[in-house]
Amino acid sequence: DKVVIINQPTVYAEVVIPEDGFVYDEYFTNSYLDMYQYIIKKGLKEFKGKTYEKLYFSKNKIISSIESNLNLKFIDKYFETNGFKVIYPEQITLVETIGLMQNAKYFCGISSSLAHNQIFGHADNDINWKASFLHTLPNICY
Repeated sequence: DKVVIINQPTVYAEVVIPEDGFVYDEYFTNSYLDMYQYIIKKGLKEFKGKTYEKLYFSKNKIISSIESNLNLKFIDKYFETNGFKVIYPEQITLVETIGLMQNAKYFCGISSSLAHNQIFGHADNDINWKASFLHTLPNICY
């Protein structure tokens, strides 16, 4: 209804330019946070799954390199042995992601885009991401 395609010079009495919701590494607005809180609230209403205190988000199921998969299987097993639920985020829904993140105390993984899932967590999540993880395994998330 309110979309106007402009294909010639046009004069308007007023032009409203929305403010940035955030500027990386500088600030974010309350309305920016409100958007995520709204999504989280709606997701939690629908979530009926099991929750876990310790989550490890793995890329093991989406990385195609044989060498990477062997290393990631080792990392998955390490976290599983230490009480973490290994999650493959590409296999779960947004509602499941929200429910898991909101109920977890610990959220871990290797340094990657998986860390973006923390936006659905809560302020008390203990978050730990490791870029070079093989030599620091005993210290991850503890």
